[in-house]
Amino acid sequence: MDSTRGDARHEIAWEWAERRGAHLLMEFGRLISAPEGNPQKPAHIRTASFPTLKETGRALRSKNTQEERDVSGKNEVEATFSDRRRAAEVPMDSARRRMAKRTLESAPRSLLRRSLPYLNLLIALGLSFGLSGVTRRIMDTERENTALELELVQARGELEGIVFDSQRQIESLDGWARHVQEARRGDIETYRNFVEDLRNRLEEIETKNLRSTTETVAIFRDELGRLQKRIESDLEDRPQSAAEVFRKFEAAHGKGLVLIYTEFDYYKLREGKKARRRTMAGWGSGFFVDENGYIVTNKHVVQPWKFDADLAALISMGEIRVDENSLRIACWEAGTRALDEAGEPLIGSGWDNHIRKNLTVAIQAPDHFKIVDSELGQYGSDYRVHKLDNNDLALLKVEGEGFHALPLATCDSAAHLPLQKLDPVMALGFPRGQNGLESGIAESSPSIGTVRKVEDTIHITASIIPGNSGGPLVGPEGKVVGVVTRIYSETLGICITIDHVRDLLERAKASRSDAAHTSKK
Repeated sequence: MDSTRGDARHEIAWEWAERRGAHLLMEFGRLISAPEGNPQKPAHIRTASFPTLKETGRALRSKNTQEERDVSGKNEVEATFSDRRRAAEVPMDSARRRMAKRTLESAPRSLLRRSLPYLNLLIALGLSFGLSGVTRRIMDTERENTALELELVQARGELEGIVFDSQRQIESLDGWARHVQEARRGDIETYRNFVEDLRNRLEEIETKNLRSTTETVAIFRDELGRLQKRIESDLEDRPQSAAEVFRKFEAAHGKGLVLIYTEFDYYKLREGKKARRRTMAGWGSGFFVDENGYIVTNKHVVQPWKFDADLAALISMGEIRVDENSLRIACWEAGTRALDEAGEPLIGSGWDNHIRKNLTVAIQAPDHFKIVDSELGQYGSDYRVHKLDNNDLALLKVEGEGFHALPLATCDSAAHLPLQKLDPVMALGFPRGQNGLESGIAESSPSIGTVRKVEDTIHITASIIPGNSGGPLVGPEGKVVGVVTRIYSETLGICITIDHVRDLLERAKASRSDAAHTSKK
């Protein structure tokens, strides 16, 4: 590699020398041939003397000849220089290519050769660090093993001591157990004799005092009975909250409530002979007031056309005609199914006046109508509608006996009613009718409020909804004090006092008794 590199350098130097010599020759020729007065011409040439004409001619001819020679020599030199340069360029290019190739080949080898010491140093350092870490770990492990061996020796010594002590305790316990067992054998025998003596004595006492023991038991039973009655009396006399009273009332007398469904037919007179029958229906509540099957409700539940102002006006104007004989009534006792799977009234499952015909309208309070002026329609300006008073009552009678009658408060007028302002009251019934029976069972829905005032009627704050009409109003003493009748607002409901119900019930019973007496005659 070094000899080749030296040859290449020699060739480059030789080429440079040739080029420099040719350049100097050309420069010298130019200076010689320069005219007089040229500052670049050397001084010794500028100060030369002028020759004669002949000398000048000879000089000129020799000069021309010399110039021609110079030109010829210059051309020869340039040609020789060009040939040599071309000849030198070929090995130079070859040398450059060989040098570049050898440089590329030798670069990785030289880099690896130069980096080998450093790599060896790094490997040695890594091995030294690794060996030192392993040495430290080995030493730490040996120290831990030594400590564990010491702990194991100590634990073994403690365990041997515990085993020795346990063996001694076991031996001691075995001796104590044998001693106790021997001692208890005598005690068990003593106890057996004692129990046998007691048994014999008890048999003797029972045989002697059997009669007196029976009498003592009877005396104790009587005392317990009297004590139980006293406790029940004290519980009844204890003041109860309104919620407790109402809850007990519904649990005890819920079966006395009745769900009532009514429907009737009407016709539109404007349709003439083509008038077809239409049906209007409604729902209400009622309750048993007698064990013989008397049910009280509102008159507007069973005869709604008398109380509905719109219906009364249409009837008065001759727009419609109500067929009062088409009235159909059905009742269901609370807790029984009243609707079929489609949510329609299950007629025939309870009491009714048109299928099973085990229900009748026993009596109703007298009708009290009022005349209302109106400008509706062209057939008349006045119509008749029922007053909203205490005559909004009717009694139904179902066949059978042993019905669950609700307890009624005792009074002969509203003034003697056991009720006053701010007393708690509960309204029972079936609000919203069939829409309130989600499972199809006639289940009552109570509403609690207070008394606003008591006059001819009872004003309450309990919520009353269509469907509640005819239901009972329960007072704080757990007795029915009125009949839920109508509403004026969400917090103002009107109830008819219970004394009107008692009067109507007495009239119904008297009428029934007179009819039975007449039939016997």
